[in-house]
Amino acid sequence: MSRSDDELDPVTIAQSRVLTATRDFAHVCVGFSEGKPDQAPLALEHVMVSLMTELWDHGFTQSQIKTAFEAALADMPRYTRGLETRPF
Repeated sequence: MSRSDDELDPVTIAQSRVLTATRDFAHVCVGFSEGKPDQAPLALEHVMVSLMTELWDHGFTQSQIKTAFEAALADMPRYTRGLETRPF
């Protein structure tokens, strides 16, 4: 039996929405990096700069953005377990 959003607490709902949004964002990034015919290839660095500027434009502080990026980078070795790419 699955739970409806009405039965979930606000934190779980927010975490689910973030996971969905980040998964969708990653799919868009892959599409741009592959240079599909209707999309110009973009380096991941450009995408991350665009994300940073959007966060800034939406009211996040420089400190918040920097701390978030640094925390993500610090967590990378735990998640990747030392692998350069994800095995498929």
